[in-house]
Formats: sequence, C-alpha cells, structure tokens
Amino acid sequence: MTRFEVLYEGYCDGTLTLAERDEFLALLKDPAQRARFVELSTFEAVVTDELGVARSQDKASSGKMRAVRAARRARFSSATGFPAWLAASIAAAALLLLALFGSAVGPKPVKPAPPEPRKDVEAKAAPEKPTPLPEKPSAPVREQRDPEPLVVPPPAPAPAPEPPKPAPPKETPKPKPPTPTIPKEPEKETFVAVALVEAAQGRVLVAGEPAAAGRGLRSGEAVETGPGAAAWIKFPDGTLLIVGPDSLAKVADTQGKHVQLDKGLVDVDAPKQSRPMVVAGPHAEATVLGTEFTVSTAAGYTRLDVREGRVRFARGVSSVVVTGGQWAMATPGQDLMVKSATSLWKAPPAGLLGWYKAELIKAGVKGAASSWLDHSGAGRHAVQPGPVSQPLVVEGGHPALRFDGADDFLEMPSGISDFRGGVSAFVVAKMAPGPTAMRIFDLGAEVACDNIVLGKKDGNLAFWALVKSESRGRVEAPAILPEQWAIYSVVAQSTGRAALYRNGALVGAGSTSQVTGPPRKYNIIGKAAAGGEPFRGELAELLLYQRALGDVERQYIDAYLWAKHLDPSLPVPLPKKP
Repeated sequence: MTRFEVLYEGYCDGTLTLAERDEFLALLKDPAQRARFVELSTFEAVVTDELGVARSQDKASSGKMRAVRAARRARFSSATGFPAWLAASIAAAALLLLALFGSAVGPKPVKPAPPEPRKDVEAKAAPEKPTPLPEKPSAPVREQRDPEPLVVPPPAPAPAPEPPKPAPPKETPKPKPPTPTIPKEPEKETFVAVALVEAAQGRVLVAGEPAAAGRGLRSGEAVETGPGAAAWIKFPDGTLLIVGPDSLAKVADTQGKHVQLDKGLVDVDAPKQSRPMVVAGPHAEATVLGTEFTVSTAAGYTRLDVREGRVRFARGVSSVVVTGGQWAMATPGQDLMVKSATSLWKAPPAGLLGWYKAELIKAGVKGAASSWLDHSGAGRHAVQPGPVSQPLVVEGGHPALRFDGADDFLEMPSGISDFRGGVSAFVVAKMAPGPTAMRIFDLGAEVACDNIVLGKKDGNLAFWALVKSESRGRVEAPAILPEQWAIYSVVAQSTGRAALYRNGALVGAGSTSQVTGPPRKYNIIGKAAAGGEPFRGELAELLLYQRALGDVERQYIDAYLWAKHLDPSLPVPLPKKP
C-alpha cells in the first residue's frame, strides 16, 4: 500500500491531520497521482453502489468500507485491467473529482442520497434469521467527519517562449579625451652661489642659458661668451674674473677657486688668497696667491701673461715661476718657456727655406718696401727694386706689408729646390673680400711649369701643384675670413696629399700633383710667377719649409703666430666694463 493510498483513505475517512492533508494535496499536483485518485474513487463509488454501502457515521458502515477497500486492493493487485462493468463508471468518477476540485470556487456539492434498495432484491435476499452470536463490547465510536473538498490548482500553462530580442548594435567605443595635464609651476630652486655675474656685455651664457648682471653661479657652471662679448665674474673675497670674447670657462669653488679655461681668455685680478686659486688650460695650469694675470688658450698652446705678482705655471711635474712683465707658453712636445715681452721665438730650423717677419721690413722711398729680410739665416731675402711694384709698409698696431692687388710683389732668390720631403707654409694675412683669384706665393721652375701655389680661388683658400703645366687638382676650403687677420697654413706630402688649416684648426684636405721636381726658378710673393692673380691685402709674417712638418711642430708654429699676432690678451685690449 503506497503512501498516496494511505493518505487517500485517511482523506475519505476524514482522519487526516493538517500536515497530512497538505502532503496529500501536494501529491495530487502530479498528473499520474490525479489519475490514480480517479481510479480509486471510481472503483469505490461503484462497489459501494453495488453493495449498498453508504458512508455514515455508524460502525457497521465503516467496517463495510474497510472491507470494500481491502477487496479493491486485492482485485487491483491481481487484475490486469478494470472489469467491464466498471468502464461505464469512469465518467462518474471524473465528475466526482471535478466536483471535489470545483468546490474551491463554487458552492459545496450536495452529497447524493444512497440509492433505494430494489424490492425484488429485498425479497430474494430476506434470509432466515440466524442464531444471534453474543455481542462483543463495542469500541468507542470515533466521530466521522465528511472530507473537506480538495483544492488542486490546475497546472499553469507553460509560458510561451519569448521571441529573441535583436542584439543591440555594437557601439564603437569612443576614445576617451586625454586628461588635460595641468603644468606644474616650476619650483624655484635655491642654491649657494660661489660667484656672481657682476656685468655682462654681448651674448653671455651661464650653464647654456642667457645670463645678465646679478645672476649667481653654482660651483661647476660654465660661462660662455660670443664674439665681441665679455662677462665680469666677482667672487665673495673680491677676486675679479673677466671672461673675454669667444671664450668658455667653467668656474668652481671646492678646495679653492678653480677655473677651467677650454678656449679663449680669462683675466684675473686677485687679492691675496687664503686658499690657492688655479686657472687651468688644456696644456698647463696657473696657480696664484695674489696677483694680476691673463691666461689664454688656442689650438696647440696655453699662454700666461703676468702683469703683477708671481704665478706658478705647471704642466705635469714640470713648472716655472712667471713674474710681472713676463709671459710663458705651454705647447705639446716643448718645454715650458718663460720670456720677457721682448724675447724672440725661434722657428724649427730643419728644412726652413725662408722666414719673413713684418718687423724686419726695410722701407724704401715713401714707406714702400724694397726688401723683406729673411730671418731664417739662409739669406733668402725677398726684394723689389722697382718702386712701382713695391708694397707699402704698415706701421703702428700691427706691422705688415700692404699689397695693392695690381702690380705689387716681392721675389725670392731662384734655386729653391729639393721638395722630396714635401712642403709646408705658414702665413699671417688679412685678405680682401670677393671671389677674385689671388696668390700669396708661387714657386715655379719656369713661367708656368712645376708650380707650388698657396692662394685664393673662387673665394676659397686653395693649394695646388703643377707637373710641367698640368695639375691633378686643387685642395680647397671655404676658410677665408675677409678683412680679418688669420693664420693660414698648409702641410703637403711629396705625393701631393695636402691639408689646410686656419688658426691651427683643420679646414680641408685632399690631393693635388706631386710637389717634387726640378729647382724653382721663379719664386714670387704677391702674384703668379707668370704674372696675374695679384694679391690684395696685408701680410704680416711668412714661414716656408721644404718638408712636411709633423703635428707637434705645426702646432708649435701656429701657437707662436697666434700668440704674436692674434692673442687677444696682448694686441687686443681687454673689454671695458659697461
């Protein structure tokens, strides 16, 4: 007997508790259990009708119903189907079930009266009265209640599937606008100044930024000046440092004042120092305790000029003491030199063909130069006997010879020969502007044969050589500084490979014809050997070698010529304070 059947019988008898009733209603939600309910109810209704058993409160009726249910269970457990006489009763059971379920929403159904017994059955069934058995004590009668109507909600229809919603179109994400960056105000830096820009003239930079008077200097900052500019730097103890035109100096104060001069010049006016003050150039450094001096540097040298006091000038372990009225120069490969302002410098003698200095010009009539003496000791004086072709002597601040660009020239002796070691030349000149071709010197075997030439072509500094009357080309560089004094030099190998320099710096290189060949017969200063291309400008000094000089010797000569003719600490006065 299943749980459903137990609950069913309890329901029919009215004995279910509230919990059992809820359980029974829950089981009836299952379609299979509802079918079972119809089956049981139909069977019980038909059987009770057949047997004349009515539901009542008496004990006999209850006993008969239990007997009916037992018979039903026995018959249903062994039978394979319903009896034929029961098929017609299924509809009645269904109506009973609907009546029971419908009571939840309508009036309570009226219980049908039990059918009246048929007379023919009563007559036939009147049996003889049996001998009565002794009655057993009756059990207490339990109050029978009519079963409450079941309320089984009809199954809810399955919800119709919703049509699929179209997917919303994909939106292309819009790029987020960049978050605006609010620039922060630069924090004002505070630092301890080791010196102060007391005055500035022209283009002055400190640490790469424009600087004016009142700008403080950190230790290690660089001061750079442009052409014609200058800066006056004042230290707390009163030391004054003047950074001259076109200079670069780094100022520091650690264990004492230290000035690193990379180019140009600085002038120092220092009171007595409690700690050493050092001014260092690329080739040597000057240490002072209290004096006035100038340190300048250029390609190949560092020079010290002392006006007052004593300064130690050192390079490595070598050092000299320079006093007021003296100067010293440090160049690669040479010992430190200490000389007075009137001391003479000596050029390297090996291969020196001629050395012509402006202070050794012999003036003729009306200031014209009849000869230019050779200072090399070889006696190769350059002469011009014709007054019309004599260059003029320039006296005063910068002694020189002035060539008019028409017919002025000087001639060296013939017979200059043996260029198997190459050729080198150095000239201090101020040339006229323009593209006009001109020759500084021309050494030729014939009028136009085997020439060696330094001059100007198409506005460029140029050097070339001829073999017979032809050349393999010129070595040129756009290095001419019109109307300015400059040092122009060339170093050429015998093969024709040559390099051009201006103020000690390489400006061009290339190849021309070989410089070897026969002795040169026509050796001219100021025009071509065959005439033409006259020089227009001024010459202050000329050195000519019959060999290719090495770099150390070349730098040594360049340093001398720079110090003598172009050193801003000497011929050019220091800038005046604004």
